[in-house]
Amino acid sequence: MKRTKRLLAILLCLTMTAALSAGCGKKNTNAEFDPEAVVMTVGGEQVPLKEAYFMLKWQQASYQTMASNFYGEEWYNQDLEGNGETFLDYIKSTVMETLEDMYLCRQNAEANNVTLTEEEQQKISDTAKTFMNANSKDAQDAMMASEETVRRVLENYTYYNKVYNEIVKDADTSVSEEEARQRTYSYIYQDLVSTDADGNQTEMTDAEKQQYYTKFAEIANAAKDSGDFDKAAEDGGYQVSQHPYTAADYEDDSFKDINGVADDMKVGDVSDLIPVDGGLFLIHLDSDNDEERTEAMRESMASQKQSEYFENWLSPIRDAAKTEIDEDLWGEIGFEKALASVVEEE
Repeated sequence: MKRTKRLLAILLCLTMTAALSAGCGKKNTNAEFDPEAVVMTVGGEQVPLKEAYFMLKWQQASYQTMASNFYGEEWYNQDLEGNGETFLDYIKSTVMETLEDMYLCRQNAEANNVTLTEEEQQKISDTAKTFMNANSKDAQDAMMASEETVRRVLENYTYYNKVYNEIVKDADTSVSEEEARQRTYSYIYQDLVSTDADGNQTEMTDAEKQQYYTKFAEIANAAKDSGDFDKAAEDGGYQVSQHPYTAADYEDDSFKDINGVADDMKVGDVSDLIPVDGGLFLIHLDSDNDEERTEAMRESMASQKQSEYFENWLSPIRDAAKTEIDEDLWGEIGFEKALASVVEEE
């Protein structure tokens, strides 16, 4: 679903007591931007740049350490999925989507009997003060952060969260046991395609394949005799992996053909050899109903139904709002300066 990524952008904010510090690198250039410039209009209401900028910088700080360790100093310029969208593009679009939905929820809060309590308003105010007191002037400037801006972002998120909870109360979150039931099998796999040093692949000869068929048959017999699939596989030189699956995501599972074999097995069974295109599987059914994973799947499926219900409610409101983004202004915004963050939940 298009809109699901938005929640990543602001999830930490309500409980944050964070210390942010401006890091090394290119001098921050946000001084050239007017914090009061209108970056987006939602349902006729203007959104100032400072709110979007603060949210963007918070996300930069949240991702900075982990992402830079994997992808280097300019992690945000990486095209992680090969679709032409950089990490920065992704985060910027997420911020815009999140802001839009927060504004729409606040605008529709009263119609859904949602207000903020005095306690919630006080918590928002206290959190904004804590944030400002915990950060240097340089860090505040680097994020276009003021107490008013932080308070406004937290207030909008609180409205979003309360409206979401109010709307999804009517969602049908029933999930049948069969839908959520998680079966789990252990497996070993042998690739029957050889790869040379240059990455060129060649299918093995029948004689070469037969060697592996024989080895897998020996492992299967040893596992059936001993009742210990893991040991039989390890003795045969293979590392065992596990694969849980459920009816809910069956068709999207790259192992669905192997799942089909597991469906006809009983707990403790070892399969016959399972040839696939370019390889060979052998599996052992570990569990017909992994209760812990089944409950986790049930909760995940129920949550997904809530998200879909909420999206169906918000989508026509979003269409009617006719949101406009100043693409020229937002397009100029980037990560000019590294930020480091330490987040502590209250």
